[in-house]
Amino acid sequence: MKIGIFSIPSEQYHADDLGDVPTLSCSLSKILLNNTPSHAMMAHPRLNAAYKPKESGRFDIGTAAHAALLEGLDIITVCDFPDWRTKAAQAARDDAYALGKTPLLPDQYQQVQDMCTSAKLAITRCADLSRLQLSQGKPEQTILWIDPTGAHCRARTDWLHDDRSLIIDYKTTDIKNPVAWMRAIPGNGYDVQAAFYKRGVKAVTGNDPDFVFFVQETDAPYNCYFVGMPPVYLEIGELKVQAAMTKWVECLRTNTWPGYPSRIMYPDPASWVMAEAEELAAEMESGLMLYDPHAPGAKENFLFGKVSD
Repeated sequence: MKIGIFSIPSEQYHADDLGDVPTLSCSLSKILLNNTPSHAMMAHPRLNAAYKPKESGRFDIGTAAHAALLEGLDIITVCDFPDWRTKAAQAARDDAYALGKTPLLPDQYQQVQDMCTSAKLAITRCADLSRLQLSQGKPEQTILWIDPTGAHCRARTDWLHDDRSLIIDYKTTDIKNPVAWMRAIPGNGYDVQAAFYKRGVKAVTGNDPDFVFFVQETDAPYNCYFVGMPPVYLEIGELKVQAAMTKWVECLRTNTWPGYPSRIMYPDPASWVMAEAEELAAEMESGLMLYDPHAPGAKENFLFGKVSD
């Protein structure tokens, strides 16, 4: 496998047609961390002989906006139909896919245009990015490296600055609250993504780039915001990435991809479950479990889970 940063077709990247050894990606790292090695093996195009890439089969405004913003509107083919229900519309859509284009209906195209306009303006207005221009970097760059753990790795950045000092990852969302979006960072594995991509760029160039999520809402007015990764999240992400890579190397070495444990598992009750049980025990001990329908405010107290003294 060649080491470095390359412009590689998406199909070649996702097929892992990159060298003699199967490579570990960020998405596979998340599977190793959240599921099992057997799930990761099934999701790998070279380890699973029956692997087939998933096809959504439906229009996704986020995917279209991502392609248009980062690769340009010329990647889109506008199909002049009111919807995709007719055979002619479906044939035009299939022809666009065959040419590697993203087919859109006229109203969808207008929506994507509006999103791109809003996104480009937001980038230039972000003081922390010093009026950054997308022309100062390249989209869809593939990073290939061999990690100190021994893992052969690949990553595909949405946008990488020409001086390798900044990675921008573009996310679209229907969550209309930045705090709620940020709360979901660990659940979506965004800490892993930031650490994984930074690790790749640093391994190849020696630079430790900043990593910024550029988030845009998919409904008008298509508001945008930027989310950086604080040191504590990067440390957590690094720990997770190290664990995933170590597990990956061992599984490849032994050609063993275990699933779930074969022993009986016993869950520990969550803290809120224990608190509810303790409250219930206290109510039973004090006799408050007895419900008097004639007591003042009994109906209201019963509905809210309490009984009057």
